[in-house]
This record gives sequence, C-alpha cells and structure tokens, in this order.
Amino acid sequence: MIYAYLKDGMLDLADFQSKLTEKTRFVALAHVSNVLGVVNPIKEIAELVHQTNALLVVDGAQSVPHMKIDVQDLDVDFFAFFKSQDARSDWYQVFSIAKRRAT
Repeated sequence: MIYAYLKDGMLDLADFQSKLTEKTRFVALAHVSNVLGVVNPIKEIAELVHQTNALLVVDGAQSVPHMKIDVQDLDVDFFAFFKSQDARSDWYQVFSIAKRRAT
C-alpha cells in the first residue's frame, strides 16, 4: 500500500484509511520519521488496521531513544527497534516485540 503524506509531513489518515481493505494482511511503517521528525499517530493507525483484521508492524528505531513507548497502549502487533552499543561500536542489538492474538 502506498499512502499519502500532507504538506506538513503528517500521514494523511483519510487517504490511509481509504486504502485499507479486507485484502490487507499487514501494514508496516515508522513510528517517527528520521527525516522530518514527524510522529505518526500509531494508536489511531492501529485501530484502523485492526478493523480489517490486518497486522501492524511498527519500526521504532527513531522513537525508542527519544520517548517513552508503551506497546500495549499503542496496540501494535509487532514493534521493532535496534540499539547500538555506542557510536564507535560495530555491533547492534535488535529487539522485536510481538503481541499474541487470541485465536
């Protein structure tokens, strides 16, 4: 799915919602843009995505270092991010948090 952004860099939620269908299986997007610094409204996006029974995958690489994250409150299915040891290191730790869904 290709979705539109508004002039201020925010996700156009109306456009996003219009492109979600029952055929949508999962949606992946960044929590925070590393270019614009825009914070996507993940909680609202999760609600829209889950209305179609799709899964939401969120890249939290830019948000985790700068804000408190409550993945349960955001209601995401997968939240992934990485952490480097420090600026001089060449190793990274990768984290992925998954929500278990009732079957």
